[in-house]
Amino acid sequence: MTKGQAITARLIKVDANGKTTWDEIGDVKATADKTKTVDLKWTNAVEDTVDITINAAADLKTGETLYAVGDWGQGKGKTWTRAGGVKLARYGNAYTGTTKVGKGNAITFRLIKVDANGKTTWDSAKDRKSKADKTKALGVSWTSGKVNEDGTIPDDSAISISGKGVADGKLSIQKGNLAELYVIGTQDATPSDAVWWSDGAAVAVSGTGTVYGVQTGTAKVNVKVGNQTATITITITIK
Repeated sequence: MTKGQAITARLIKVDANGKTTWDEIGDVKATADKTKTVDLKWTNAVEDTVDITINAAADLKTGETLYAVGDWGQGKGKTWTRAGGVKLARYGNAYTGTTKVGKGNAITFRLIKVDANGKTTWDSAKDRKSKADKTKALGVSWTSGKVNEDGTIPDDSAISISGKGVADGKLSIQKGNLAELYVIGTQDATPSDAVWWSDGAAVAVSGTGTVYGVQTGTAKVNVKVGNQTATITITITIK
């Protein structure tokens, strides 16, 4: 080659029928600055799929099975179904399962419990999201929407407030109406040491988590259990 000339090369395979397959490592570049050898290897081929392992924490009753269901490019009609989901088996203190996902696909999923009669119960957390950018493990928990990209189970020691109509830490009720709130993150939905209070005149709250819409406006309702505190924003509207 002419000294100083740029070199751009790739490897191809040609079978007996003349079919050509290109390597997927991409162009290899060098410069003919001197007499030398440029090594090319048919390596680092891009994988079409990656393994996604889901590690989950959940409290299952006898006869229940845990699945992760959602959309990770399984194909038409297979998303958000048990048939297209990942069955999670007990392994140590967690439930785990692995599936192959198209590399680069977005992952959106939730956990479901299926009892011996086929009845399905969905977790109450929001959709968990990640990306199949590489082979990896995702750590999740039944009571948390958090996803740990290193595969560790999220810490569910923190409490939160839930109840009918509660979404993203907010609740809207009409003036004069009641709503029942409860604590997530403890064994008892109404722990005896729970202390409830409201920081505004719009909402009154009882010692057991029952809230009452006093007047239109917004207030924060708080609960403390041990050294953990949770807050929810409640908006009172006109009937």
